[in-house]
Formats: sequence, structure tokens, C-alpha cells
Amino acid sequence: MSTTFRSLGGLLVLAAAIGVSSPPSPALAHSIPMTDRQMVHESAHIVVAVVEGESARWNPRHTLIFTDYTLRIEDRLKGEAPERVTLSVPGGTLDGETQGTCVSTPLAKGGRYLLFLGDLARPTLAPVTGAGQGAFREIVAADGKRYAGAGGANSPLEVQGRPVEFQDLVAGVRALVEEVRLHPEPADAPVKGMNGASHLPAKEYDPSGAAEKRLSPGLPAQDPAVAAPPPPWTDRTEAGALMGSPFRSGPELAEDYVVQNRPPAPITINNFPAGFSFAPYDQYQMAYWNVYAKNLFRVYTNPTGTWAFGNGVFDLTGFPDNDAMLRQFGATWGATTLGITYYRVQSGKIIEADVAFNPAYSWTVDDRTATAPTGAYSFKHAMLHELGHVWGLKHPWETQNVWWDSVMNYSARQFNLARLWTDDSTAARKAFPGISIRDGAIGAYSTQDSTASNNATYVPSYPSVGTLQPGSSFSIVNPIKLENTGSVNLVNPTIEVYLTPQLYSFTGSIFLKSFKYTVTIKPFQTARLTIGTLPVPQSLPAGNYFIAYFYRDAKDRYQANNSAWDLFYPNSARTSAAPGEAGGITVVAP
Repeated sequence: MSTTFRSLGGLLVLAAAIGVSSPPSPALAHSIPMTDRQMVHESAHIVVAVVEGESARWNPRHTLIFTDYTLRIEDRLKGEAPERVTLSVPGGTLDGETQGTCVSTPLAKGGRYLLFLGDLARPTLAPVTGAGQGAFREIVAADGKRYAGAGGANSPLEVQGRPVEFQDLVAGVRALVEEVRLHPEPADAPVKGMNGASHLPAKEYDPSGAAEKRLSPGLPAQDPAVAAPPPPWTDRTEAGALMGSPFRSGPELAEDYVVQNRPPAPITINNFPAGFSFAPYDQYQMAYWNVYAKNLFRVYTNPTGTWAFGNGVFDLTGFPDNDAMLRQFGATWGATTLGITYYRVQSGKIIEADVAFNPAYSWTVDDRTATAPTGAYSFKHAMLHELGHVWGLKHPWETQNVWWDSVMNYSARQFNLARLWTDDSTAARKAFPGISIRDGAIGAYSTQDSTASNNATYVPSYPSVGTLQPGSSFSIVNPIKLENTGSVNLVNPTIEVYLTPQLYSFTGSIFLKSFKYTVTIKPFQTARLTIGTLPVPQSLPAGNYFIAYFYRDAKDRYQANNSAWDLFYPNSARTSAAPGEAGGITVVAP
């Protein structure tokens, strides 16, 4: 039996299989999605190495601390790396201050790693391929066995409930490297940013900005573009069924959300100036976090339009190009890096965090484009994620096995709506207490534990058929979810189901049925809800429709997260639905 790899949850994991193609890995908040073959293709060097030493230093401009790791190369799976390599990773502790970025991959002195590396002669802010995707640490168990852990995790990766041994991971990657070399495929090269992309109106690095006077800060603007809810229905309601009981965790977990170095609130951010390409969508995402943590974020009424990391000001830098990054940090964007948050910590508190997005890639604030299989990336989702880093929230999968949903997870594009879940809202309320709110958030999918990574598996709901006639019926495969993102119980919720001509709009919607669930969902809990048989009205015109869900609760404080759509485009040529490609139905004339 040969060994191959598949990419799940942003990690390369071992899977024993024959002739199984590798599905794409999730679209990362910080890096573009890559399959296992693309990881091999993008890495100039793949090595097994021991970290012999580490040394923190300031870059020549004294604008960012780097840590230089001295690696002793034990094995070369790809490339001709020298016996010893110095790997410079942004972040480290020096002169009483700790700095880091959300794409930094810190290594442990004395640790043994399997590393996917880029061009060692070209300094970038992400020298490890795909950031956290490209580092696997050897973990020595109590019985002396040596397992493979992802990044800095202390628990081994598992496949089908069995921990992956480090030597097996190395052997599998070696075989994959040879396979990619002997049998290259066009898809091995991931989509790249355009080197000659037109320069967006990014905020340029300008040290003089630190001295500019600012007017008093105010609250960020709230997003007015919330999908208008459909009119209430009182008929065609039946009892709904749950898949299991509301739960927070399967097995007990050591921790859920991970907060580190929380800065004091309010955090005033040098936001995008009026007229900037994505203003005021930056403020909309800050206002969303403020729903669960009062006055967490504030903005300047007169933003400077400048960026100077190290000046104690929280900046949104916009889209600085490679030249700006070189001027600021002496290193360029990583080849597949989408966005980055830099932070400074003193006395255990974040005193500054700046956010930048890569202008070599296309960005959008349109949810239809952002959740399509290809196209521009979601600025709103990425900004919401980066703002979590700004106030100290970390990726939960960095330290534990995750089954739940979070804006801090790495998820596939169709799930990259700008939405906070119970893990995020509870973390914000605990870190910055003071808000009591009744709120539920609905999703047209569910999450569960992955047997092959520390990340959650995302399981979309979809119609049982892709094409049908008026007067017929269909069902929904896989449950949807309702999460209690508030601080009071949600009792016996009602979910309405519609057909809509457009995604993310109830205009022209056709009501199908509502389901009432006899359940109490406590704060910090998630319920998986099954959807029964749905009728197709006899009078329904032919055409393409999307499945929409609405959580009906007049007392719900934040209605913007009360609606959800199956997130895949319909295909009129399809005669049956399959996981990963459903989400709409095509109605044809009888």
C-alpha cells in the first residue's frame, strides 16, 4: 500500500490510500489555499532539521524584531540545503518587548522538525511555506515513540484515530516529492498574486504620521446593509428534530478560545480615511466585535492615512506593496500570504497591533463573489479575523484539537462570510465584560471534529436533488446549526426555510416551511438542526433558486446573523446533488 497525503484544515496530514487525489486545503485568512502537491511545488527546500540555536535581533531599520534559528539539516527531501541554515522568522523578545505576527512560525530550540521552506536567499515575512501549514514538530511520547505534531502543538496529528509517527510523515512526504517531480500537473502551481498589479491606494509607511494630531476618537460606523428579513409566517410549521443534544464539546477540551496579551479597551485604531477603497467596511467589522464587547474598538474621526509600526498606534495599513514592506521591515510579502497582523507586547499587554493586506491579490466586499469557488477574497472576513488578533485572540487550533466554528479558524471559501460565532463572542465578553445580549447566529452547515487535523471539518447542508419540478418535494442533506452567541438561553427556536432567486437577499423569496425545535440552547452552546421534507409550490416559476434559512426571534438583539444560505451555486446541468457542489436547485417546467 502506497502512502499519499491530503490537505485538511490547513495542515498536511498522513493518509494511507491508493490513487486518491488531494482535495484543496481551506482558504486561509493569511495564506492562499494550497493542496499537498502545491505545498511541495512551492517549497524550494523540504528538510528534516534540528533547531540548534536561536537569537533575537532588530532588523536594520529597528522596526521589527526577528528571531534567527540555526538549523542543522539531517535529511533533504527536496532541494540542496547546506548542512546548516539560518532561518529568519519575524517576531521574538528583545529589550523588554515581544513582537510577532500572525504568520510567524516560531520554533523550539532543540526541537526536530519537518519543514517546507521557500527560497533561503530571499527574505520574506513568511519563510515557512504557507506559514503554519509547513512546519511539523517531532513529539516524543512517554513510551518513547516519536509522533508528528502540527506547528507548535504538543499533541500528535491523528488519522482515523491513530497518531501519526514522525518517520511515517517524512516517508510519505518523500514519496510525494518524487511523485510531483516525475508526474507534474498544471494544478501543482497555486494561483499567485500579480507582480505587476496596479498599486491600490494603500496607506504608505510614513514615520511623520506618529506626530500628527488627531481629533477625539468615536465609535465605528455600523453596517447598514443587513438583509431585510422576510415577512413573518404562522402556518406550515412543524416540529423540528435535533441531531444530538446542544453541546460545546465532544471530549472535554483543555481550552476553547485562546486569548493572549489582551490590551486594555477601548482600542482606538487609525482607521481607513474617507474615500479609501474599502472604507468604511473596516469600521463595520469593528462595530460587529463591539456588539459583544462594549466599546472594544473606537476609530479616529480624523485618521492620518499613515503607517509607522513601533509608534504605539494601532494602524490599519491598507495594502502596502513589496517596496513598502521592504522599506518598513526589510522583507517582502510571502508568495502566498494574503494578510498579516503585527503586534508588540510589553508587560504582558498588546500595546500596538497593525494590520496589512497583500495588494497582489484581488479583494472584494461582495459576499457573492467572496464565497464563490474562485475569484476575489473576502475583505470583510479577513478584516474580522485580523481584528480578533488585534485584541489578542489566537487561532484555537494552534494549541488544541478543534471541532467548533470560529472566525479565527481556517475554513474554505464558501464559509468565509464575515460572521462571529459563539467561540468568538464568548471570548470577547469574557475578556471585556459588561454586555448582556440575547443573540443567536445561524449557519447553513455544521462543524465537527476532523480525524486528520487540529482544525474543524466543515460539513455543508445541501438539497437532496439538484433539479425538480413544481409540486414535488425534496429534503436537506446534513444539519444546519444555531449557535447561542449571546448571554441568555434560547428556548424553542423557530427556523424558516425559503427559496430565493438571489444569494443573501430575501427579495422575491418563496416560503416553504418553518420548523420549531423543542430545545434550550444555553450560552456558548451549538445545536445541530435537521431540516425535514420541503414542498415545492405548484405555482413556482422555472429557474434557479437558493435555499435560505431565517431564525425568527423578535427579541434577538443582532438580526444581521439571523439568516443563512446554502453556499454553493446551482448547476442546471446537474441531475443530482453531491457533497461540496450543492446549495441551490433548478426548477424545470413539467
